[in-house]
Amino acid sequence: MARAVANDIIASRTTSVNTTTDQKQQMTDLGLTPSDQTSWLGALELDVNRRSGGTAWHASLQAMPPKSVMVEIASELAMSNMIATARFKLEQQHAAVSAALLATAAEAELKPVNSMPTPQMASQ
Repeated sequence: MARAVANDIIASRTTSVNTTTDQKQQMTDLGLTPSDQTSWLGALELDVNRRSGGTAWHASLQAMPPKSVMVEIASELAMSNMIATARFKLEQQHAAVSAALLATAAEAELKPVNSMPTPQMASQ
């Protein structure tokens, strides 16, 4: 079980996603060397930081036509759903690990069952 959790963590940080022009610009703005690929966690982090902390995105949002704003809202909702799904998966993993720890502790605490002596009938 621990190996599966570790594999998920490693997979989320493995370079596997092509970066967009906006993400490369965000890397440059953060003082990082822009790259053509990043992990899905890195891509998500870049997008969240660009939208929540970047004044350029806020300025461009104000200048967008209504249809483009709706596309940005849909993108934000999709990102929010992806984060919620990742949290749900993490909580399931946490519950499974907690259950395994509880079962291990219970097995250690419970005394083993001893076999009961069988009464012997004396022959007369």
